[in-house]
Order: sequence, then C-alpha cells, then structure tokens
Amino acid sequence: MINSFDVTNKDTALGQIDINLIAVDNSLYDVWGMVNDYPSNLIGECKNYSSEKVSRPEIEKTCWRSAKGKALSFFIGNGYKETAISEIGEFNLYKNQIINNGNGVYIVPISISMLEVVIDNNLNFCYFIKWAIKASKMMAIANYL
Repeated sequence: MINSFDVTNKDTALGQIDINLIAVDNSLYDVWGMVNDYPSNLIGECKNYSSEKVSRPEIEKTCWRSAKGKALSFFIGNGYKETAISEIGEFNLYKNQIINNGNGVYIVPISISMLEVVIDNNLNFCYFIKWAIKASKMMAIANYL
C-alpha cells in the first residue's frame, strides 16, 4: 500500500525528516481507521540514536513540519518526556485551529520498546499502527507510552 519509501535524513521542503512515504491511494488511511481523514503527506522521524527521552523542542519542530506539510507524522524515539507528550496531545487536539483543513494531520509517537513488542510477538503491524493513531487522536497517548 506504499508506492515509494524514501529515507531522506536530510532537509526537505518540510524541514529535516527521516522518512517520506507515498501511499498508493487513500485506502491505506481507511485501513488505519482514518476514513475520510486523509493527510497530504506521510512522514516519519526517528530519534533512536539517542538514549535520552524525546523532549518538547523536538516535538515542536515536528508540529511545525506536520502543519506545513499537512502530514500524518510518526515520531519514533526511545522514550518521551511528559512535556513532549503534552505537546503532541495539544497539537492533535487543536490542530484544526492551527492549520486550515487539517484532515489526517496528527503526530503519532511510537517508542522503540513498542516496536520490539510488535516484532517479538509477531503482531500485525498494520493493526498496531491503527491502534497507535487512534490512541493519539483520543489523547490517550500517555496511557500507551
């Protein structure tokens, strides 16, 4: 369901992002439970090179990139500080007041340990992503990280 996958790890029109994904069509978002809530872009940032928890300034940059690109943004890190989680929750809750037509624009935090659980238990990755998106939209982020 992904047409192309580009590991950029460099500056783009949206700023520095690590992964740029192009969905074949909007059916990917339907599978993820985002019916009629389609982003313009699908991007990811991975901060697993640091054992430190992701902090608010890193998330603020992601908020800006997500808003500018009208993107569904996955942020992968070893852990998240409480202020980072709060920033993600506020952005996801109030994004429509920040940007016009914010359909599909969310920040979805994922921890390395979550990915390890998915891999170690042979869980369906698509269902995991669907769950992570839903939890992010419902302000239940702190409950799953």
